[in-house]
Amino acid sequence: MVTYFRVGSVRLSASFFRGPAYALFLWAWNVLKYVAVGSLIWIIGALFFGDSMAFRSRSGPVQLVVVDVTSKSNPEGGYSYCTVFALAEPAAPRQEYAGNTCSRVRPHEPGDIVPGRYDPDSGEMRSDQMLGSAHWFGWLARVLGVFLGLEGVLILLGLPEHRLPLRIRVRSRPRHHALFGS
Repeated sequence: MVTYFRVGSVRLSASFFRGPAYALFLWAWNVLKYVAVGSLIWIIGALFFGDSMAFRSRSGPVQLVVVDVTSKSNPEGGYSYCTVFALAEPAAPRQEYAGNTCSRVRPHEPGDIVPGRYDPDSGEMRSDQMLGSAHWFGWLARVLGVFLGLEGVLILLGLPEHRLPLRIRVRSRPRHHALFGS
């Protein structure tokens, strides 16, 4: 008697999960998993990096006054802080920019005068500290994406997944390790 398993609309026999076809399937899945996740992380990093570089190229350096720092609570119980900026120049009426860039760390205090950048066409203002954080995060995500993609190539060349420095798990598996190597 042959036992069959249904995976979506595909019907597989139990012998599939013990044979070379299953090993080939797992190998291809691991390569795809690392390359896909690496590509996705690289794209996210490129968006952050590209946005900060584009803003830096179309804006000019200015001094900004922190008008207000608003906080929003997160579902995890933490807070996000959003900064409201205005130009430090005494111009009437004073133009303020609330922006959509928030962070988990309170970057500035109300009344602080900070170096930043101002785009006169859109009215957008960002402090150098917040712009640098987005730039750094984009760079780090791009490097991590390339690293995961290279791990996919190493799997393609025959390196076993358990020997990789960074591993991607689709589901958690119970581990049976003795504590402290004993």
